[in-house]
Amino acid sequence: MHPDPQDYPFDLDAALASVVVVRAAIPEDAFTAGPLGTEQAGYGVLIRGDGLVQSSDENGEGEDHNMIVPINLLAPIMDDMLTLGKPRHPARPWLGVYATEIDGRVVIANLAGNGPAAGVGLRLGDLIIAAAGGEVGGLAAFYRRVWALGAAGGEVPLRIYRDGKAFDVTVVSADRSDFLKSPVAH
Repeated sequence: MHPDPQDYPFDLDAALASVVVVRAAIPEDAFTAGPLGTEQAGYGVLIRGDGLVQSSDENGEGEDHNMIVPINLLAPIMDDMLTLGKPRHPARPWLGVYATEIDGRVVIANLAGNGPAAGVGLRLGDLIIAAAGGEVGGLAAFYRRVWALGAAGGEVPLRIYRDGKAFDVTVVSADRSDFLKSPVAH
């Protein structure tokens, strides 16, 4: 069921003023979200007057998204994102760990194959019980402790629990953008 356009006020000038055009070449094997637009049955797009875009499902409810940035964090770096494609500040430490939280525990759900954590032998299913000398009671606490160590490139001490035993390991963090595909300049 699609909404009736007559039920919603629409200001064409405001909508057109909020459109930003970005040209990008995306490799076929790049990680991307689904297409944004009303051409896909069941999906709609909301563009607020300030230019924010939110897609919704056929029931008008917001869908789950990956890599959401809270607007209060985006506003200070928006100009950098539009001109440079990334924030101007130093990159946060990245370990190549894709973790999840289960019952307050941080569990490694996946690893970047060529990332720093894989290089020191961390495995799927490992529990991260401490980072930078302090216990982590959840995913947010884990990332706060890692990011508090400073910029990418520094050492991140972790305490890992695997197969009934705890052990310590140090991961040298990296800048995640160094592991992503870059556009090819022609």
